Amino acid sequence: MKKPLGLSDNEISIADAQERIGRYANNMEAIVRMFNDKYKDRPLPTNFVKAFWIPKKDIDGLYKLMDELQELKSDKEINGFRVYLGMDPDNKMTLTINTTEVAKDAEKKEYNKDVIISGLLETKEGSVGIDKTTTGIYDFIEPCPDDCDLTSILMEPYDVEGCKK
Repeated sequence: MKKPLGLSDNEISIADAQERIGRYANNMEAIVRMFNDKYKDRPLPTNFVKAFWIPKKDIDGLYKLMDELQELKSDKEINGFRVYLGMDPDNKMTLTINTTEVAKDAEKKEYNKDVIISGLLETKEGSVGIDKTTTGIYDFIEPCPDDCDLTSILMEPYDVEGCKK
């Protein structure tokens, strides 16, 4: 199989993936256990997030958004996405995703700046009015547990109780 363009440099082995996932699982189990021992009156759920599923249509939509922002902000390089971990009001783990652009700090060092749209978008030509309800920040993932592949070799480090296929 031909490797996807641009992704081959970031590819890791199955063994490395399983080791990383196992390390995360062990650390999360220890953290939950320590917290629950200390705060018995408000325990954390033991069924912590193991993975996130992102539908292809949402990934395609993010790339379309990047292209649209690049047209509007032609003086800036829209270069990627930043993902923040969060929790919804029901304490369900979320990923909040927004685009980033290349920016320079006071010392002229480049960094990846979040592009937050809140009514106005600064472009090369000046400010462009955007629908006030638009933020450019998205949450469209399904966490595991809830949406898990229990047959995956990447799930081996986990106790899969409570996960659904």
